Order: sequence, then C-alpha cells, then structure tokens
Amino acid sequence: MRTPSITLTVLLLSAVAAATPVPLEATADRAQEAKAALDAATAPEALPADGDPWALYEEAFAAASSGRDSEAMAVIGRLRMRHAGSGAAVLSFELERYIAGRQTGVLMAQNAELRERLSSAPTAAAPMRSPPAFTPATPGRTYASLGEALRDESPTTQARAELVLFQTIQGIAAFNELCYVIGCYGPWTIGANMAGAGLGLWGSLAFTSGGITQGHAQAINSGTLWGAWHGILLAGMTQVSAPVGTMMALGGQALGTVGGHYAWQALNLGSGDVGLINSAGIWTTAAMALSWFTLSPGSPNPTIFLGALLAASDLGLVGGAWLSRYMPIGRGRALVIDAGGILGGLTGAAIYALIVPNNFSGWERGLAGTALVGVVAGLGTAGWLTRDWDVAAYPIQVGVLPTNGGAQLVVSSSL
Repeated sequence: MRTPSITLTVLLLSAVAAATPVPLEATADRAQEAKAALDAATAPEALPADGDPWALYEEAFAAASSGRDSEAMAVIGRLRMRHAGSGAAVLSFELERYIAGRQTGVLMAQNAELRERLSSAPTAAAPMRSPPAFTPATPGRTYASLGEALRDESPTTQARAELVLFQTIQGIAAFNELCYVIGCYGPWTIGANMAGAGLGLWGSLAFTSGGITQGHAQAINSGTLWGAWHGILLAGMTQVSAPVGTMMALGGQALGTVGGHYAWQALNLGSGDVGLINSAGIWTTAAMALSWFTLSPGSPNPTIFLGALLAASDLGLVGGAWLSRYMPIGRGRALVIDAGGILGGLTGAAIYALIVPNNFSGWERGLAGTALVGVVAGLGTAGWLTRDWDVAAYPIQVGVLPTNGGAQLVVSSSL
C-alpha cells in the first residue's frame, strides 16, 4: 500500500522532469531512483515493527481521547496494515466512526459504552484491551470473571418491594404461630395478624431505608423459608407436641432470617447465587424423597426419613454455595433450570403411568423412580440449553480493509 505523501512526491518529480528538458538517459536514471526510493519506503521491513495489535489500538485510543484525531487515524492505518483481520483492527472501525461522528457533531447512540470509555483516557494501571466478556451493570466497567459481573448489583426498588412484601407475610405467619402457642382465639387472632403485618412492614422498610440489592433481599427471604423448614423437620424428627413444634418452626424462621443476612455478607451473594443455592437445596431434597420411595418399600420411619430429608437439604445448600463460586449463574437461568426439573419429573412420571398399568406390583416405586430420572434429565437439559444465557452476545462485526491491489472483507465477533 503506497502512502499518499510518497505518491505525491513521485508525481511532483514527474511533473518537474516533464517541464525541464533533460537527456533521455538522465530521465531514466531519475525514474529508477524514484521507483527504488518508493519501494524501499513502502516495503514491509521499512514499517515499524508493531507486534501487538492491541498496543496500536490503545495508542489510537489515547490519541482520540486527547483530541488528536489525525494522529489517531494514522495509527489506525498502521494497525489495519500490519494486523488486518485481528480483533483490534475490526474494533478500530468503531473508533474511526466515533472520530468521524465527533468531527461532524454527531454522536452514535448505539456506541454508548465506547463513548463512556472515550470520556476519559485509559491509564497505565487499567489499559483498554479486548471488549469485556460479560454484560456490565456498571457502565464502563470490565470484569475478570462471570461471577464478578453477576454479583455487581445495585440497590433497586423492586428488591426492596420483594423483601417488604415477603416479610410482611412472614410477620403475619409468625404472630399466628405465636398466638397458637399461647392460646389466643377470636378477636385476638385478628389483632395478632394486624400486629404481625405492621411489625413486618415497619421492620423491613426501616431495614432497607438505605436500599437493598436483589441478592441481599433474596438471601434474607430464602433464609426465612429454610429456617422454617429446618424447624418443622426437627420437630417431626423429635416428635414433640404441637405447641413445641410450632415454637421450633418460629425459632427457625427467626434464625433463618438473620442467617440469610449474614450469609449474604460473608459470601457476597448475588441473586443468581441465591437462586442456585435454593435450587440445589430443593432438588437434593426432592431427589432424596424420590430415591427413598423408590428403594424402600412400605411406610418409612418418620424419624429416619425426616432426618434424611434434613441432611439432603443441608447438603444441597452447602453444595450450592460451593458451586456458585465455580459455576455462577444468573437468577433467570436458575429459574429456567428449576422449570426444566419440574417438567422432566412430570414427563418421566407421565410416561411411566401411561405405559405401566397401575395394578402392577410396585407401581408406586416405579413411578417415583421414573420421576427421579426425569428430574435429573430435565435439570441437565435445561442447564445445557441455557449455558450461554449469562454471557453477553456481541454482534458480528464486518469491515472492509483496503490492501495493496485490492481489499479484504473481515468478519469478527467476540466469543
């Protein structure tokens, strides 16, 4: 590719040569010298040894952010010449369009993130490299991992509303449990409902006066439910009286609510993390119940059966918390995976019920077994089909790169 300045020099030399009468041999010598100088100037080895395309991109970026548009365009030209087809070369078209838009007073609405980055020059401590792999919640921020991106949550009114609504209902349930234990009836029950709703509403609003994130709200609400579940199972295992069992459930709710808050603090949980932990706890408990009915004929021993469910729940919760550190997912994906487990379990049970007559010996055990197989298949299928849900989908970028004697069509996308 011949540069415009060198080509202009050759044209001027040709014009001067045409206007000045010189011997034919001298003209030929001058033409040969000009051709040799031009070839030497445009030879690949005469150009700067730009080994890193992203280093060139950053140089052009820095020039553009400082208002040195001509210098930025010159570096972009070097980048496309030396590294045609690279990701940096393709991304340089966005930078070039930004420069052109700024010069004409037109800002490109579809490049909001690029404009945000161009508002401040990159520093040596945070050089701009390839585009971020994950959709940022904070404009202009890049992330080292998917988990970091998913946990970058900001307080929202929706999260606060979910916590207030759930804890208001929780207050009503707690005061009804308390009323049952102390033996209040009639108008006192209505008063207990009002007091529980008011306390739950006031407490949750006061607690969230500074705002609350989705993950934090879900952790507290989930802790309330899991605490109540543990209290109920422990009451059933120990076979205590109804009032004592109710108090155990009430105490579990209170401990679970506080525990959910501190679990969020200790583990920096996002909404997807809480969803994964809940899913793991629910499905390990369901798998234990289905396995029990498949492998154990007859009525189960309540203490052993409820103890097995409690152990399965705790194993699932701890395993989900561990898995969220290494395979983080978003809340939406967790819900879809749960739906896949439900659909798979129902499908497995339905197929078995349609094929095997219900008077078959051990029909119930077979039904539970096929439901368990369906649950596992549904969870796995939904997880695989949604494997790309939490990764930002970058559009395919197409560019035309002029070359010596032609052009190249470049198609690129960030994966």
